[in-house]
Amino acid sequence: MKNKKNILIFLGSLALISLTSCTDWLNRQPISEVPASQMWKSRRDVQAGVNNIYVNFRNTMRNNFFQWGELRADNFESKFGTADDPDMLSRNQLTNSMSCTLWTGIYATINDANAAIAHIHEAEVPDEVEKNDFIGQAYAMRALSYFYAVRVWGDVPVYLVPTENNNNIQLSARIDRKKVLTDVVLPDLNKALELLSLNNKERKRISRFSVYAIMADVYLWLEDWDKVNQTIDLFNTATGGTQLQFETDITKVKQYLSVDLNNKKSDNDYSKDEYGSAKELIFVVHFDIQEYPSGSYIWTLFGGGGSGIDNGAGSVKLTTDFTNLFAATNNRSGDKRKDYFVNTSGSSLSKYIPAGSEVASPQWIQCEMAYPVYRTTDLYFMKAEALARLSRWSDALAIINESIRKRASGGVLTADIYAKSKTITDFVSVEDLVDYILEEKRIDLVGEGKRWFDLVRTGRWVNLTKIKNVNQTLFPIHYSHIEENKDYIFQNIGY
Repeated sequence: MKNKKNILIFLGSLALISLTSCTDWLNRQPISEVPASQMWKSRRDVQAGVNNIYVNFRNTMRNNFFQWGELRADNFESKFGTADDPDMLSRNQLTNSMSCTLWTGIYATINDANAAIAHIHEAEVPDEVEKNDFIGQAYAMRALSYFYAVRVWGDVPVYLVPTENNNNIQLSARIDRKKVLTDVVLPDLNKALELLSLNNKERKRISRFSVYAIMADVYLWLEDWDKVNQTIDLFNTATGGTQLQFETDITKVKQYLSVDLNNKKSDNDYSKDEYGSAKELIFVVHFDIQEYPSGSYIWTLFGGGGSGIDNGAGSVKLTTDFTNLFAATNNRSGDKRKDYFVNTSGSSLSKYIPAGSEVASPQWIQCEMAYPVYRTTDLYFMKAEALARLSRWSDALAIINESIRKRASGGVLTADIYAKSKTITDFVSVEDLVDYILEEKRIDLVGEGKRWFDLVRTGRWVNLTKIKNVNQTLFPIHYSHIEENKDYIFQNIGY
């Protein structure tokens, strides 16, 4: 049923060769219940279209937030040795039939963003600032989706116009991952900055603040250390030191990821910040547990907060290598991150569970939760690494010792805390210093979908995982995508 028709799509020097087809790899759900010609008419239509971008992204990230960014690294290991996807991922035994190798969800998000970019300008939205903000959100979500795609699969297909019916379904060859970042992701983020309203204070949706966070992360992957540093400075200027700040109280960080999320209901006013005092959170994927009556995926992975959970709940546990980071020999005795992020038996993550809970079922008091795609602590670690790479070691260490470790030690600078923290004389190279930064990041952001990407980005997977083949740092591409697009999509080497 292939109707071959070449379509050229250009973005600067980026040329994508596409063809139409009746294959369904971008069409596993109905593309639209309303034709595009009838859809994008009013503000209500626009809001519904933009909402669908976030719905698709949220559905995609519910499991993949952890499966893509966390489980293959050195923080978690299989608890029971089953053949379930999380257990297989923790052993780095990937196959091309696992659900995490499907890119359908991320491209559905991209397709919705493409539709919004293509059609919102046609709609009658009375407030021009709000109209531009909707378009800016679409550009930013397309950028974030492609950023995830290249980190997971490397070279990926690129689509910049929407597929809106079965007559214009597109296929594309895979584009070099760096080119996707430089020619698609960064231009989209810059366009978003031009369009997003200064009054947008959302956390469940994209704001200017979250664009800066994504952009700094992209520059980190491109190893443009000056741009990382400059972008985070722009973020700090944009926030004005009022809404989004580094939280100095570790107990409040714990609350942000658990009970403080209760009753944060959505509204239609982007100028209102429902998250209030949760100043660490920049961009989150917010879940109401009632949407998933079988329980949270967090419960499926990590279990609850009590000491008895290791016998049943949760499929993965913290590695001994991770828990040993808190040993006295590592100068972390008294580190309160162990108290708030690790359960009482010392082997399971309890970061997302209300403090002190001995929970025996997934229906804990936490009825709502948010996966922290970015929070201000991320930016502190990005800046510290960039400064280290720029030979500003003292500035990098100041961030780690006087912010990260100070908070972990209870928020009080004492001679004892400084004695447990490293100084410039402890490092013989920039890589030694970066090791120190990434180790602190490993602890602070455990379970937040960052560790695997850090290991791949910096090449530290070689010594810290069981993988010995660089090709297998990428995920395989699901076999169905290969079968549906044999002329353009080829499997990643090593699978």
